[in-house]
Amino acid sequence: HDQFTEGHKMNLNRLAMGTFLRAMAVGAGNPISARAYLEGQRDAPAQATAIASIKMLGASGTGDFAGAGVGGGVASGYLTQVRDRSVFLGLAMQKFPFNQRIFVSAIGATAEEVDEGKAIPFSQGEYLEQYLRGRLFAAMVAQSKELVVSGDMGALLAILDDSAGAVAEALDRAALSPDAAASVFAGQTEITATGTSGAQLDADLKALCDATPTAYRDGVFVMAQKTATFLASVRTDGSRNFPDVGPAGGALLGLPVKIAGALTRPGSPPTGAIGIVSASQIMHAVDDVVELAVSTQATVEMSAAPTGDSAAGTQGIQNLVPLYQANAAAIRGSIRADWFARPGAAAFV
Repeated sequence: HDQFTEGHKMNLNRLAMGTFLRAMAVGAGNPISARAYLEGQRDAPAQATAIASIKMLGASGTGDFAGAGVGGGVASGYLTQVRDRSVFLGLAMQKFPFNQRIFVSAIGATAEEVDEGKAIPFSQGEYLEQYLRGRLFAAMVAQSKELVVSGDMGALLAILDDSAGAVAEALDRAALSPDAAASVFAGQTEITATGTSGAQLDADLKALCDATPTAYRDGVFVMAQKTATFLASVRTDGSRNFPDVGPAGGALLGLPVKIAGALTRPGSPPTGAIGIVSASQIMHAVDDVVELAVSTQATVEMSAAPTGDSAAGTQGIQNLVPLYQANAAAIRGSIRADWFARPGAAAFV
């Protein structure tokens, strides 16, 4: 019964996402107009859930993405899509609120058995002060306004699924790429690979575990699909060295393997890193309110590498398209997340 109820709720939230998107397009991005439109629709899928989410938006806006923060079923549906596609968010990490001070032990206290009358050994602990501020991960696409307002639920959900998948991929790159400045591997131990034979790979994997003291508790190997496929093919005297791993993941040294494209490192040709993460040693925060907005009146810089930067006062100059003139709708989806990995929480080779 509980599984049926949860499945029904997830389906309801997905339908509410599509209905929300259509209403916001009909209302030209204005939540008041979108709500008025939906309240007049008797047969809109998940109508009540979509209306409840629209009520959480800002009270004003005329098509320029105003009032984008949305909660309720629509936010839950979008976050579920992101979580289902993100390897990083699938880890069993510690959850913390944003902007709360966190003390993290860098060099912890030590203790010894002390004989009667003897002095207790002194150790000076070192602690780090951290805040999870929130980093923005966003995707924006444009479609014809006719498609978005048509009520074609399959098309609307496909657009939102694609947006959530792109956001998840961007988050994984930032959190799991060894080359990303603030990933969980930043400042952690990097093991120098010894070779590609079965014995050498085995030694490298053991070194990763040794560099992550709590790996025995909740360690997870992460790697690209190509790397996992290679490990599956390594043989010694005709026998597979790593029989439990393959392109879909599996296990190494008794620990689960997760497949993440973020572990592909740039180069010619690209190379693959193998990482290990101790999830309990990572603190993370994800905002329950997502930004899901539609505009039919803004001017958008349609570029995968836009030049516009409001913080620097730089105007976008590439492929500027007025949505009203093009009879198009721009759809923006984003979430805020942040994380901090304790020293020794991860290692990679």
